[in-house]
Amino acid sequence: MWGGGGGNNKKKRGGGGGGGVAVSPDDAMGDGQTVQDALLEKHPEDGIPSAASFQDFKVIPLFVTVTITANHVEDVAKKLRGLAGFGGLDANNLSQLLL
Repeated sequence: MWGGGGGNNKKKRGGGGGGGVAVSPDDAMGDGQTVQDALLEKHPEDGIPSAASFQDFKVIPLFVTVTITANHVEDVAKKLRGLAGFGGLDANNLSQLLL
């Protein structure tokens, strides 16, 4: 539950009925923690891995040459369905971009 009680300063997004509630980083959550504290707890500082974290390979496999033609891209683009893309693109947008 997002805390705040009566008289809080949360603003509803969008017009009309329904919709979410915008929260501030300083808003208190149900457990007394602020939104910002909860997010910082979920996203700790980056760490530097030790050398022991990496494997040492004596033999490195050869790279396989891959040839992707326009026909390959067209075949795949025609089969895309639903949420197929990155950056908010759906299958139709991505197909139009590729074709």
